[in-house]
Amino acid sequence: MKLFMVEPTVSDLPNSIAWYTAVLGLTLTLMDDAHGFALLEGAAGRISLKLGTVRAGGVRLHFEVADLDGELTRLAAFGIRPVSQLKTSAEGYRRAVLHDPDGHELLLFEWVKD
Repeated sequence: MKLFMVEPTVSDLPNSIAWYTAVLGLTLTLMDDAHGFALLEGAAGRISLKLGTVRAGGVRLHFEVADLDGELTRLAAFGIRPVSQLKTSAEGYRRAVLHDPDGHELLLFEWVKD
């Protein structure tokens, strides 16, 4: 079994598509205006956006990055900053938590190099 995609509900589909493509660099691969659905892809997989009522705490997306500090610098140009202090886990990774336009948590992480 293989995970095909993750689907957070969004309140403004065009705004969310713009955010995920501009900020995270995903590519829009399918748009279904009639059903309020968009499919985006990146190197690591797919995310679909579904127009509807957003539920608080509904989803947390995890993105592995090669250079966490570099990615945070890039995101700062969009005015996006972590919502909490960076953490280093006992499992061997560093992470930062961000929010998308609907408040969904995005966790960016990099493996700590020995």
